[in-house]
Amino acid sequence: MTESLDKLVIVVNRDKVLEYFRDRQLPEKQLNDLETIDHKLQQGFQIADEFITAPSPQDKAMFVANLLINALHDDDETKISLSCAYLANYYPDLKQVKASIHEDRCTIQLINDQVYIEESQIKFTPKDQLI
Repeated sequence: MTESLDKLVIVVNRDKVLEYFRDRQLPEKQLNDLETIDHKLQQGFQIADEFITAPSPQDKAMFVANLLINALHDDDETKISLSCAYLANYYPDLKQVKASIHEDRCTIQLINDQVYIEESQIKFTPKDQLI
């Protein structure tokens, strides 16, 4: 089985929850929607008590990744689709969005240099239970 390496993987609390394959051709309307989103982000946005007036590419990627994690939590398929498409198309080196959600906070990492590798679980049998 050949697995596409050109994908964006979304990981929440160490579980892979979504894969976006970049080799999909997007319809013209969706490409236009992504351009509109990027243009609006370039004008600035609010994060907590701070308004980012001249966002860097990293600021925009983190903002959209945060929207994506919230959309996953809310099961908002439209926002999930647009957020993934935006990140995959505007940040072609982005391999993973990793989120760790805790009661009091959420941390998000954007990973450009490491493809997602499924974790293997190893079960050990106590020595006294071996046959």
